[in-house]
Amino acid sequence: MKSKNSNAGFSLIETLFVISIIGFLATLGAVVLKNARIKSRDTKILGDINQVRKAMELIISESGTYAVEGGMEEICFGETCFEVPSDGTLSNCDFSPYLEAERLADPLNISDECTGDNANNCNYTFWRLPTGSHYLFFVHLEGSTALGNSGLTNCAISETMITCDNNISFSYCNASGLGGPNWDTCRIFDFNGSGIVSNADKGAYDQ
Repeated sequence: MKSKNSNAGFSLIETLFVISIIGFLATLGAVVLKNARIKSRDTKILGDINQVRKAMELIISESGTYAVEGGMEEICFGETCFEVPSDGTLSNCDFSPYLEAERLADPLNISDECTGDNANNCNYTFWRLPTGSHYLFFVHLEGSTALGNSGLTNCAISETMITCDNNISFSYCNASGLGGPNWDTCRIFDFNGSGIVSNADKGAYDQ
């Protein structure tokens, strides 16, 4: 009488099934890890936004101006100019004694500077208007956050508001002369309170 071979291996179908399950679990794990890293980076950026806003309010309460020092140079869009740190990043700004700028950088710490129209990750930029009456802080987020974005987006932060969109650059808002559907995004640049963004806003601070 023949006995069954108890050492028979897996069939081809069983082997392929096991391999497919392992592949699925590996892919799922990679997605979960990627999302966790994005959430961690965005959490750090949101924390930095809060730190900068708090520091700027302490600075203006003490000095009466947002004129943060730090080797500023002008960047112009048409006739409208902003002063930015000469190396483009916050590390060259002096927020002391309220904040150590050296610790402020996008978690990926890449060389591309945030300008409000970035398609990918970029490093923070801090712009102040020459008279110190306003400031703008640009960052780039990757995932869904409490700011209302559902994915990749650019954000501009001022002393009064935070706005996020695919394009929140001054050049875009200025060229559009916006008072219409994109107004909620672009009104952060309406320095003279006219209801549109244009080169006339320069007069609100360059006097």
